[in-house]
Amino acid sequence: MSEAQVILGRTFGFDMQSTLLMLFDTYGLKLEVIFTLLQFCVQQSNASTAYIAKLGKIWAEREINTLEQADIFIADTLNADRIFNELKSLTGISTPRPTRVQTDYISSWSKLGFDAEMMALAFEE
Repeated sequence: MSEAQVILGRTFGFDMQSTLLMLFDTYGLKLEVIFTLLQFCVQQSNASTAYIAKLGKIWAEREINTLEQADIFIADTLNADRIFNELKSLTGISTPRPTRVQTDYISSWSKLGFDAEMMALAFEE
């Protein structure tokens, strides 16, 4: 708990403690993966208890339980965010961040070789 407080840069109460225990006990995430998840949330400027719980559930469902898998997920998410920002400028999308579903689509299309311009054309259609 104290290491998590250092990562998050704040002390926290029972809600966050329960969430961290859930990630470990219920979802079965390893400690180093939980710490990586917390660091990613801080990097994304969204370290709320609800977001940490939501992202932890996603990682558990996708069986992300090694640092390598976590790094791949983070890299894919950051790439999707970069492409989304390009799409915003090309299409006029006004939302500040992509949803999880949009991120998944952008990641899968990117892996198929589609760039932001091609995705913008598909969006226009």
